[in-house]
Amino acid sequence: MKTLVTLFAILMVGVIPVIAQEDTCFEKGGTWNADDSSCFVSYSVRVEIDYPITLAENAIDEQTVDAFISETRGQFLAFITAPEMFEFPTTGTFFLSIGNDEYRYSEDIVGLVFGIADYTGGAHPNSYYRTFAFDLAQERVLTLDDLFTDTPSALGVIWPLVQQDLTAQVGEMSDAAWIEGGAGLVPENYQNFAITPDELIFFFPPYQVAAYAAGPHEVHIPLSQISAVLAALFTS
Repeated sequence: MKTLVTLFAILMVGVIPVIAQEDTCFEKGGTWNADDSSCFVSYSVRVEIDYPITLAENAIDEQTVDAFISETRGQFLAFITAPEMFEFPTTGTFFLSIGNDEYRYSEDIVGLVFGIADYTGGAHPNSYYRTFAFDLAQERVLTLDDLFTDTPSALGVIWPLVQQDLTAQVGEMSDAAWIEGGAGLVPENYQNFAITPDELIFFFPPYQVAAYAAGPHEVHIPLSQISAVLAALFTS
């Protein structure tokens, strides 16, 4: 699913000296036309969505995914079309990209991991995750609490494993306090997950546990290491 490229343009002309106009044009991210002493500032917008069409026949999947995509796309478009964004348009292209990967624990328990990237100006794009786990047999969306017999107790088991793994992954691009702040004993830190027959996977976007340059991170925990705290749904 893709939107058509949309082009915004501003024509800047004035009465200041030509050389000063040219310099000002470049400062504004524009292209100078010496023939008519005009400055053309433009930017484009691209939205690309990889829709998980194979799951669309299931009502709970379709409703959940459609609501997520609609909300994410709407927030992005509202932000980049706000009046203040037209004062000093950025060079290049504003974009939103939503991709997905499917994870299956069983025929009935399916996970979707959406990777979202966007650029709305600034030094670099942003990226983050949104995950969903579905129990197709029961027509419901599973939460973190559905994975465990008791979530606080489970996090007490999971946190040391995550801490050890992330510390090895990020090296000098983070520290113990940063990792604990983004992956410590708080359920909100673990909302992005997927489960397979062999492992529980947690996804951490840039900045959550380390500097942006360190990138996103995944922690894979074998189910055999946390079997004592898993809910019955995942131990039968």
